[in-house]
Amino acid sequence: MPTVLIIDDSPTQTAYLRETLQGQGLRIMHRSSAMLGNIGLAAEQVDLVLIALILTAQNGFECGLALRENAFSNIMLYCDCPTDSDAEWAMAIGLRGVMTIPAPLQTLRRQLGALLYA
Repeated sequence: MPTVLIIDDSPTQTAYLRETLQGQGLRIMHRSSAMLGNIGLAAEQVDLVLIALILTAQNGFECGLALRENAFSNIMLYCDCPTDSDAEWAMAIGLRGVMTIPAPLQTLRRQLGALLYA
């Protein structure tokens, strides 16, 4: 069963993602932050990391970069209104990109499938 780690300090966004993903045969984990990439998990334990672009203590770019430096490789940012430059910056630091959340269920399933099973 693939494991998805959600890093978000918004209870509303976290609840939306958890409810949306739980019925998809995924193991869902959550952390409210990942300061300096310290999430208490090894990269091998997580198949995909979804990070909110906007976090209270740091931004998603910083968080993603710290996780990349700690051997996490399949990382996608998300927000409700991403810009083209958000996606460019994400790709420039080795992340998979930025997805829009909330999204239609089929779109979200397709995006996650491409990230998990490609």
